[in-house]
Amino acid sequence: MQRPMPGLLIIGFEDSAEGRDALALGAQLAQALDARPLIARALVLPEGVLSAGGAIAGEIIAALEGVAVRELAEPLVQLADLGPLAETLTGSSAARVLHDLAESHSAVAAVVGSSARGAFGRLVPGSTAERLLHGAPCAVAVAARGYAAEGTRPLRVAVAFDGSGEAALALRAGITIAGRCNSTLTLLTVVETVGFAYTPSVARAIPVAEYQVREEQRRRRTLDGALGRVPPDLPADGRLLHGAPGQALVDASKDFDLIVVGSRGYGPLRRTLLGSSSRRLFNGSACSVMALPRGMSAGPFAGDDEPLAGEASPDNAKERA
Repeated sequence: MQRPMPGLLIIGFEDSAEGRDALALGAQLAQALDARPLIARALVLPEGVLSAGGAIAGEIIAALEGVAVRELAEPLVQLADLGPLAETLTGSSAARVLHDLAESHSAVAAVVGSSARGAFGRLVPGSTAERLLHGAPCAVAVAARGYAAEGTRPLRVAVAFDGSGEAALALRAGITIAGRCNSTLTLLTVVETVGFAYTPSVARAIPVAEYQVREEQRRRRTLDGALGRVPPDLPADGRLLHGAPGQALVDASKDFDLIVVGSRGYGPLRRTLLGSSSRRLFNGSACSVMALPRGMSAGPFAGDDEPLAGEASPDNAKERA
């Protein structure tokens, strides 16, 4: 049977250290996801130039495209073994250009660099990444600053897992990426620290210590159930974190090269939308982060998005903090 054509993975590139970070992470993810890289150079022009048309506008665009073609020559050589494509596109914002490109090509993922204003080794999304992460039609990965300088090595992959359908999608992605990179996989589940707690079934407050013990037990079951889904030939472990979920993930990120998260549990299907915890992670992680859109039904992230058997979704848990 003929092998299906690989999907496309879009790498948002510019001639900068952050652009090279995106290129390095994009190359690894393209191999892991069996995708063909499309290196995209977005030329951002004022609306006036785009709408004016005419000879002057054409000359400006042609000059910028000539510079972009030269910028793309080295990345194409660097990724030659992956059969890369390249496109130079003009628009009023880089995020809109990459979003439309991902949609028109039904891309598997889009990879961009961090903001140049962030600390070295940290992830701080710039405006392009922030806009992409709000409604992109594919997975979005943001490379931490300095990622390219670290050189090629097996990815240390982690998945933020809370037992929800969106987390199950992230788990499948993490298993795929870690397995194809001959890497390790760590599942991260957070036991949130609370100030007070109650049991809805009897409408009474319960001691915080009692609630924390119950929550830790519940989260341990969630983590053990997720580890049971990992193929036995993939080295994997689980880690219970404590505290506010977003900050707990940020604190743990120093031990990994990539953390995979799901989108929040509501919003349009097949779109990326960050919840508060993943947004905190994207704004301070010590490693690269990838967010998966809700309800993907094709490609390397295909499958049902149901919670683990016997495990309630966090939104339907019987005990609340």
